[in-house]
Amino acid sequence: ALIPQRDAATLLGISPVTLRVWIRQGAVPAVRLGKRRVFVKASALAAFIASAPTVGGNDGRRAET
Repeated sequence: ALIPQRDAATLLGISPVTLRVWIRQGAVPAVRLGKRRVFVKASALAAFIASAPTVGGNDGRRAET
């Protein structure tokens, strides 16, 4: 399945501009249909999410109190 660039950015929690930069850099593979329409393959998006580091630096564990 192909996900429109804007929807893929929303799923990643980033702006469409950031996603365009990542696509240009080759970090996220994308497919262009026509001159303007850019899509990300759902499988590529899932692989990118799986390979991305977690945010917060605690590896998903709760903070010790």
